[in-house]
Amino acid sequence: MQLFRASKFALHLVVLGLLIKLMSVEAVANIDGCEPSTDNAESIHKTSPINIPQIKTIKRIDIVRQSIFDTSNPDENNYFFRMANRLHYTTKESVIRQQLLIQEGDIYDIKKIKESERILRSNRYLDDVKIVESVGCDHHVILQVVTRDLWTLSPELSFSRSGGDNNTTVGFQDTNFLGTGKDVWIVSKKNEERTSKTVAYQDKQLLGTRMKLLTKYANNSDGKQQQYELVQPFYAFDSRRAYGLTHSHFIRNDGIYLTYKEDYEVNHDEETNDIFYGWSDGIINNNVYRWLVGFSWRRHDYALVDTALAVTPPEDQEVNFPWLELSKTEDSFTQLTNLYSLHRTEDFFVGRAWRVRLGWADETFGSDQDRLIMDSDFTETLLNTENNLMQVSFRFGTYWNKDTSSAEDLDASARFKYFNRSSSNTQNIFGLDIDIIKNASGQRQLLLEGDSDTDLNLRGYPSHFQFGDRRMVFSYERRFYTHYHVLNLFYLAGAVFLDIGRAWHSENVSDTDTIVNDMSDGTSVDNAMSEDRTSNSVLADIGFGFRLSPSRSHKSKMLHLDFAVPLRERDLVDSFQFSVEFKEVF
Repeated sequence: MQLFRASKFALHLVVLGLLIKLMSVEAVANIDGCEPSTDNAESIHKTSPINIPQIKTIKRIDIVRQSIFDTSNPDENNYFFRMANRLHYTTKESVIRQQLLIQEGDIYDIKKIKESERILRSNRYLDDVKIVESVGCDHHVILQVVTRDLWTLSPELSFSRSGGDNNTTVGFQDTNFLGTGKDVWIVSKKNEERTSKTVAYQDKQLLGTRMKLLTKYANNSDGKQQQYELVQPFYAFDSRRAYGLTHSHFIRNDGIYLTYKEDYEVNHDEETNDIFYGWSDGIINNNVYRWLVGFSWRRHDYALVDTALAVTPPEDQEVNFPWLELSKTEDSFTQLTNLYSLHRTEDFFVGRAWRVRLGWADETFGSDQDRLIMDSDFTETLLNTENNLMQVSFRFGTYWNKDTSSAEDLDASARFKYFNRSSSNTQNIFGLDIDIIKNASGQRQLLLEGDSDTDLNLRGYPSHFQFGDRRMVFSYERRFYTHYHVLNLFYLAGAVFLDIGRAWHSENVSDTDTIVNDMSDGTSVDNAMSEDRTSNSVLADIGFGFRLSPSRSHKSKMLHLDFAVPLRERDLVDSFQFSVEFKEVF
């Protein structure tokens, strides 16, 4: 009996020992990160990824989706922010997971993880994104993809004034419809050139794939716009295939300027169609080479809108051609803040990239004349240190007409940017834009104001004050970044600036005489417009501005408030220009 009791006691000790051993193993496993906790996702979001020193397999990928406002922060825990979180459809887990370049069971690859972060951050409906990891058991890694949503459902109500022109927008847009990542918008816009009503839908993950679908229709006061795209892009650096179909049809009236006020209009009926296929061997020595082949159809029909001037309309043009393209891009990115946005992580390309496309338009393909098609661009980062970034880019494209032995639609540009961070809250930015066109179809003109948000312009003058086939603008800005988070909804920054530039014609003749000979009633154009002729001298302005960037809504809206004073030709323009407009960049 005593032997039985001793044996029973010994068995209890063994069982107890095993339990203690199991508990210690579980504790070690938790310390090693076999099961990372999701309870403190906010702190995880701010933690840098851990370096995995050896080959690991991804055991599991957890998606940690955070809503717009962090209610654990007392400053954001109020009725309105809690209500916004409840009304907002958080991005679906499947939408995030489909964009990742890594899957459960894959070998841990830090480059694919970093690129997955960049892909997710490129979405307008997500704020900063972090993929954090911990070493798991048996050489496994558990990843957590931590995202924070932005408010994307918004009425489009805005008014802006820039360069003496008023612009209004009324409508509705959702860049993350019901949390699906789809983009839907219904917008009415009115500016100096036209009034338009647009309906559009974009799906970057069609039926759960990497294919992109875009449909867009606009009914304009001067015509219409139709756009359709079905494209499988090179969605990652190591992507091996791309293909697609695109169609665009745009009817509009283009204003032609003989003085800084619009003098007549040309109706432009433009239709473009493209089909292409591309392939790549993926990343080789940190570079990616890509080949594309395709066929393009280009049609441009022109007609004069009612005018009293005896002008000649542009010649119609039809250019259909097969083409071949080669590009090379260096896999080199860095993460920055306060460059083009405010207090957001920016994935900025800091390598070298170039692209060359050649095509041949032949009458056999339906072209009106035989042409050699050339299109190319180049980007180089000259300096990239902790406080300095310098980058240049070039673009060149033209149609070489075999019949006339001349260049048509020549379009060349050079861009220079230098960012110098003088302190944590201040930065100096120097920029230079140079643009050249020659024999441009449709009587296209270069104006003081560039075509995109990143182009420089002279803020102290109306956008059409000067025009021609040459354009050069230099700009200096000293930016001041604050940590004011107005109502926990907007970030505030300011800038002082100096702009110097000019738009002009390369030929030393009257701008008007190159297009128009006389009025229909016999009156000289020079006499009729002499009082409204602009100067071709170099212009300059100084000013200051404020930037208000929403921190909780999609990334494409930054309010610009600029006050600029012209320094030259002051007798021809207002004593100051005040502009209010929305842009995507600082």
